[in-house]
Amino acid sequence: MKRIPIVFFAVASILSACHDWPEENRNRTAKAEQICTEINHNMFSFQVFLIAFEQSWVIDEVSPIVVNDKDVGYSVTFDRFGPVYFYRELGSNHDPNLKINIPDIGFRLSNDGLYYWTLDDKWMIDDDNEKVPVINEKNEGGGGDGDDVDFNPEDYIVPKLDIDDNDDNDGNNDIWEYTPDDETWIPLYPVLDNDNDDNGKDKDKGRVENLTPEPDSFIDSIVIDDDSVIVTFDDSIIYVYKYKVYDLVYKKFSVASGKQVYFSPGNLQYNAKNNVWRFAEHQWESLISQNDNISSTYDGWIDLFGWGTGNNPTLAEEEDNYYNTFSDWGNNYISGGAKVSKWRTPTREEWDYLCESRPNAEKLRGLANVNGVNGYVFLPDDCANVVGLKFIRNSNESSSNRFTIEEWKEMEHIGAIFLPITGSRYGTHTSVTGRGSYWSANKGSEFWDWGSEGGFYLHFGSSDQAHIDNTRRRDGLGVRLIQNAGL
Repeated sequence: MKRIPIVFFAVASILSACHDWPEENRNRTAKAEQICTEINHNMFSFQVFLIAFEQSWVIDEVSPIVVNDKDVGYSVTFDRFGPVYFYRELGSNHDPNLKINIPDIGFRLSNDGLYYWTLDDKWMIDDDNEKVPVINEKNEGGGGDGDDVDFNPEDYIVPKLDIDDNDDNDGNNDIWEYTPDDETWIPLYPVLDNDNDDNGKDKDKGRVENLTPEPDSFIDSIVIDDDSVIVTFDDSIIYVYKYKVYDLVYKKFSVASGKQVYFSPGNLQYNAKNNVWRFAEHQWESLISQNDNISSTYDGWIDLFGWGTGNNPTLAEEEDNYYNTFSDWGNNYISGGAKVSKWRTPTREEWDYLCESRPNAEKLRGLANVNGVNGYVFLPDDCANVVGLKFIRNSNESSSNRFTIEEWKEMEHIGAIFLPITGSRYGTHTSVTGRGSYWSANKGSEFWDWGSEGGFYLHFGSSDQAHIDNTRRRDGLGVRLIQNAGL
């Protein structure tokens, strides 16, 4: 990671000109000015971070902020804005023994589902005695709603701290103040803690009701894994995702006359404990027996879901009447997917057209084995007449098309899609059937002994061509999402 040295010199240079200040006061005031700047950075950065989370931005880079060879925070750059700066340690460029009063700025999720700023463990309020929201747009037309609207920080209001020196020359009368709206300044308490006992800090001034438990303060840690950046704010955890690099080249597949789609780069996976969706890192990845652990608290990944459980992915009830309404999995934010509702589940008609009715369908499909995993291959529309492929078209046996990882990468470079075998789940038990089963968005027909409609799905085996079938909606099957070409 690139390391970012931060040098604080402007404030110190200005203050050093005030030769008549007591030395300790000058140092304490310089420290307060630095902390004021850092807290203001934190407030702005958290507002941006929350907007990024709500609008499904992704993180391009995270770098440590280094002061005097010590990591004191993080610089974070998003795909649509940045960098922004988070400081875990305030005033790190100064003597830690210098005593000053420091406003404790934090945030808290309110009962209305919105985040609001806090000040000294109480709600921060504006001049009308109202709580101050973290995301506070200046007007209805601000840049906050759509994915296609460029982010402009000028469209939002962020509270700011400042120090009022009261025209004195020794710092003794300096007062903290804040503005919730860029217009009204509300005084707080002295900057200098001359008694070293915090008695000069009137925490009740300008705030309402104590908050229990205490509000979250700013970033405690940032942990980077393969496809996400996990940011911890005290007890709160918020995920913002990095783009995931896949080998797949996106190509078009016809799913109806005049209608083409792209396929996601892997099967859909879900982590219940952290409420996180992602695509499998490799197309041949299928979790199968891990799905036995399905629960709302499981800290692992599952990839078999009851029909239409995009809004309740850990539902494992064994009766079909729990699965009456279809909620598309593509309505969720999916790591590597960037936009909410960018992806969707294929319909029964689209799966069928892909398998049987698109031009040259028999040339663009076949059973295969990738990295030791059986499954089914679909080639994009423009591969019907490509020569030299190491692929037996319309193969009825997985053993006829065997690919190593390196050989499969060559297929991905032309846009080939591989659906691995999935098994199926009943309740909390997964059957390793050697078959692949992928949901459609459509309810199926009713069998005489079911008592309810089933769900249509794509089905294939190691020697069984892909086709549409009908099964119980309670069954846990795989999900492979698509998006309309051109989005």
